Amino acid sequence: KLQFLYLIAALVGTMFSALAALAALAASAGWLYSQQDAPGGWQLCWCCLQGACAVWLLYCLQGVLTGASHRPEVHLSDGDQRMARLVGEMQGLRRRFVPTFWAHGRFGQLLLWKVWKELWTHVIPYRCTVDVLKRPCGAEVAVKEVHGPAHLPPLPLNAPICLIFHTMTGDPPDEAQFARYAITRGYRPFILLRRGHYSPLSTPRFGMLGDVEDTHHMVTHIKAKYPQAPFIGAAGSSAGSAAAFLYTAQQKQFAAKRAVDAVVLLSSGFYVDRAAKAIHKESPLCQTFVLSSMKSFFLDKNRAILGQVEGYDAARRAKTMQEFIEKSCFIQGHASYQSFLETCCPMGKADALDVPCFALSSLDDPLCVRQAIPFERLRTSKNVALAVTRTGSHVSFKEGLFGQSSYQHEVALDFLDAVRNDRGA
Repeated sequence: KLQFLYLIAALVGTMFSALAALAALAASAGWLYSQQDAPGGWQLCWCCLQGACAVWLLYCLQGVLTGASHRPEVHLSDGDQRMARLVGEMQGLRRRFVPTFWAHGRFGQLLLWKVWKELWTHVIPYRCTVDVLKRPCGAEVAVKEVHGPAHLPPLPLNAPICLIFHTMTGDPPDEAQFARYAITRGYRPFILLRRGHYSPLSTPRFGMLGDVEDTHHMVTHIKAKYPQAPFIGAAGSSAGSAAAFLYTAQQKQFAAKRAVDAVVLLSSGFYVDRAAKAIHKESPLCQTFVLSSMKSFFLDKNRAILGQVEGYDAARRAKTMQEFIEKSCFIQGHASYQSFLETCCPMGKADALDVPCFALSSLDDPLCVRQAIPFERLRTSKNVALAVTRTGSHVSFKEGLFGQSSYQHEVALDFLDAVRNDRGA
């Protein structure tokens, strides 16, 4: 019913937009007729405006006609009955993904994601508590527990926990909407903030994809805070998916009993080197933007502590993401680029994964592009399922008339629910 109502609303919105455009065309035609002696520049301006309106209407109409019949394509190993059972229980995969009709393309979705991030940063209030944790080396990480609205009763002490891993240059508002949605599904959300993402770096080292020992320190703190929680699920966005996967696959090296029971990867790069090469070839404009953000976030704002470290200047001069990763390896605590790949490439640890993993990717992702998705590797990997949409862009997947909801949040929690139900947690 909701999908039908949304489709009707989209059609009505498109009709009103069309009527408004026709009214503008009629008004401009009448104005031009009454101003036959007006300079040609005004006429050209009106013609351009009319053309822009027509293109936008066609774009909206395309979103209504194509987005409404869009179902994800699921890939998993033929012999993995448990993953087939878990995927079959996910309600979100049974319905269509309906991107916001007036912003259904890759850049429209990114714009919507940015708008909602700014709203959660500056407009929409949410309650939270932050625990800053000191590592033995002097570095600081933090865990941010997001609380529900004041008028709602608090979650019980035995509520399941959802660990949220932010994007490469992310901050808490990036994941605030996901955290609030997790609360509505009965989960206690924690945003895990890597070095330099809550406070400036206190040691001369950063990690694009995090550090498994840092993650274990944060997870241990959360478990001690809520020991009654029967289930812990992890969900990572973009680079955060690598941090979530790497810890989940290697958690047994820290304790005999695993802490994380399931993991979700949203817009993952899977193979770091392949993703970096693919974005250079397929999406150079996005690479320029992301590279500038990485330099600003990791290098420029930490110049005082990193400026004299080997590799800083070379990384600052990098022209591609591949070059940036290669030149900044030492600052990230790795002896070489090969050492970085062996330590931080998620798919290199796939064979060690012994808990269910669900990944969601979009074929129009401008950052983790389709050429970097290892379809064959994932089809033969146990405990892994991949859902692919045609649109959704990068960590966006916005739905609703105003892009107020995200399909990725829904399917992520669907998967965690399915794992919980399967193991009776």
